[in-house]
Amino acid sequence: MALEGLYHPHSLPFTLPGAVIGAGWGGEGTQGTHPLCLAQFLPSGCQTQPITASTIEDILTLSPEQLELCLSSAVLVEKLEDVLDLPLTTGMLQILKKKVDEFFPSGIPEEQLPRLGSLSRRFSEQEISRWPVTSRATLSSLLSPSGGQWDDGQVQQLLSRFLALGGSWSGALLQEMGGTVLCQLREEQIHTAGQLDISSCSQSKKEQLYGKAREAFASLGSSPSSYFCRIRPYLGGAPAEDLKDLADAGVAINMDLGTFLALNPQELVLDVKHLLGENLPELKGAEHEPSVQSWLHKQFQQELDCELGIGLQGGRPEPAGTANPPLTLLSPIPALLPLSHLS
Repeated sequence: MALEGLYHPHSLPFTLPGAVIGAGWGGEGTQGTHPLCLAQFLPSGCQTQPITASTIEDILTLSPEQLELCLSSAVLVEKLEDVLDLPLTTGMLQILKKKVDEFFPSGIPEEQLPRLGSLSRRFSEQEISRWPVTSRATLSSLLSPSGGQWDDGQVQQLLSRFLALGGSWSGALLQEMGGTVLCQLREEQIHTAGQLDISSCSQSKKEQLYGKAREAFASLGSSPSSYFCRIRPYLGGAPAEDLKDLADAGVAINMDLGTFLALNPQELVLDVKHLLGENLPELKGAEHEPSVQSWLHKQFQQELDCELGIGLQGGRPEPAGTANPPLTLLSPIPALLPLSHLS
């Protein structure tokens, strides 16, 4: 078996740590004239043929013990993406993580972090706290859903590390990450987040995010229009009293239908007329949306007709005995008593 096919330095996308590349590789040494000592890279104790770049799928036939002995860290790092595409067990992932750590004893370089894929989820919060996550591209790649689910603590550590190294949020970055990552935002992160979509968050998480956003944008309270523009992405977690305050702000905010449909139906009040403003007629077209139906079923039909007047159907009938009796035009109208009668 030709060693050049296994560990030739020019075939690897990185520099072998501690290696002295010499004339033994078919050329003049770049760091000296001594041949490369292969002992530290060749597996020992392997009972089968060592795994090479061309036989990487054979790791699926190995026991955990033989995987550790027959797969070198150099071959693993070279073929990392191909390895992570294989159906790996939890035990195998732990061994692979150990080998990656061994290959980068001084820490994983930033350019290698996006290559970790699903393996990145095997690192502890403490280990993540040492990662050199300085670019938005690295952060976005690590948080990609394609790598699997992160624990909340891991996400917080990753976000904190990015900020600690001088990173900053942008609406585009957070929108790109999307999903559950948005549900992990803290107040200081929300302040610069821009227009986001938190529709994938649970209702309790929406309420938490709304509370943070409300604090973050409190200084805009004297300008209802500006406040609404910033708080709008988080209104899915707003309580009824805050929605009423928006409706009673004295300034038409003209909430768009998409934002209205994202509100918690449990918190909606009848005064949607002032929330939607000029967009109120669009509500008729969304009459059969589940959230609108849920809200309609809690309103009295007569109030819908009188207050909104856009033809919404599905409200509750008036309770028996509360309807105003019709006027009987043929009944005599009693004469008014003279004022002297009251004296």
